[in-house]
Amino acid sequence: MRKSLLSSHGSVSTSLDNSHRLAEASPSAQAPLQHGSQAVELYLSRLLSQPSLIAYTEKLGYSPIKSFRYLLQDSPKGFFLTDKFIDSLDCLGKKGYAFDLTLDTTHKDTGGPLILDDAIEAISKVRELQKEGDQTRFILGELNNSSRSLR
Repeated sequence: MRKSLLSSHGSVSTSLDNSHRLAEASPSAQAPLQHGSQAVELYLSRLLSQPSLIAYTEKLGYSPIKSFRYLLQDSPKGFFLTDKFIDSLDCLGKKGYAFDLTLDTTHKDTGGPLILDDAIEAISKVRELQKEGDQTRFILGELNNSSRSLR
């Protein structure tokens, strides 16, 4: 079962059940994907140094953190196509993490085919930077939030 550690726009998905609280973060804590790989590196360093996460990782024998997400549904067209965002997505793959694409296909101005087109373009840009074995895995989530069909 997946659990989100951080709320607001950026979060971390883990393979834990809901009874474990690993990171003590404010509700506004975000994975800073919009700021590029250097910001992501600093974020990961701080996240992975949390004593509760270290203890639980040792107990499990592996890291429970598997993916990151950034809620894209309220973002303007092209938001996650910026060089820094693409750089961050590339960084996640090099570190062995996946990225959860949370796409609101129902948004009047940016939803439907517009956000799907951006998602496809972002994945293509990331793939151009990556070599086999270091590729970011993308998880498409929350596409079925709508009773409307994509046209």
